[in-house]
Amino acid sequence: MSFAEWPELATVSKEQRFELVVKDAKGRNPSLSDDELQKSVFSKNPQLNFVSISGCGLSHLSPSITSCSQLTKLVIIRNELVSVPDEIGRGMNRYNRKGFQLTNAGLFDFSALQALLVLDISHNELTSVPATLTGGQLVRLHTLNLAHNKITEVTPKLNVIEHMKTLNLSENEITSLPWAIGQMEKIRILDLSQNPFKDGRFRKLANDKRAKVSAVVAYIAKHAPRVTE
Repeated sequence: MSFAEWPELATVSKEQRFELVVKDAKGRNPSLSDDELQKSVFSKNPQLNFVSISGCGLSHLSPSITSCSQLTKLVIIRNELVSVPDEIGRGMNRYNRKGFQLTNAGLFDFSALQALLVLDISHNELTSVPATLTGGQLVRLHTLNLAHNKITEVTPKLNVIEHMKTLNLSENEITSLPWAIGQMEKIRILDLSQNPFKDGRFRKLANDKRAKVSAVVAYIAKHAPRVTE
C-alpha cells in the first residue's frame, strides 16, 4: 500500500522507528481508519513501543496493532472510537483512551491487561466503573482516571485494586460512595470534586482543594454505608 498521503507512517517503516505519533490528520485518502493501511504499518513494525494518535477521526483500530509486541504506551485521544479490539492488552503498561466517546458497551475485558500501571478513560460516556477492573487481576494498577464521565455509583469492589495510589472520579454524577473506598489505605491522590453528593458536608470536603486526602478517606470510612456486592 502507498503511503503517499501518510509521510508519518512511511518514515516509521523506512527508519524502523520505535515511536509513531500522528496528530490532527483528517481528510486524507485512505483515512487512518482503513484496516489495510493500519495492517501495513503495525504488522511490519513490531518494534513500536509508543503509538499516539490524536484528532484524526479514527473510528477503527485494527487488531493488527497486537503485532507490536513491544508496545508499552498507547494514547488515542480526540477520536471517534466506540470500542477497541479484544486482542489489545498483554504487555501494555500504560493505556490512555481519553476522549473516545466511549460507552460501557464499547469496553473490552480489562482483566487481560495484567501489566497495566496507568489507565485513563476520562472524558467519555461511562455510567459505571467497568466491572473487569475489579476482578483482582490488575495487581499492578496504581493510577485510575475516570473523570468527566456519567458514573452514578461506585462499586465497593474497587478496593480490590490494592496498590491504587491515584484515583480520579471528578465531574461525574456520583451521589454517595461505599464504605470500602474509605479502606483504600495506599491512596495518595483522590479527586472527587464536582459530584452531586447528597451529604452536604462531604460535598464541601470533596470540593475543598485544601483538604487532605487522609481526611477525605477517613470521612468516607466513618460515614459511608457498609454495603457489599
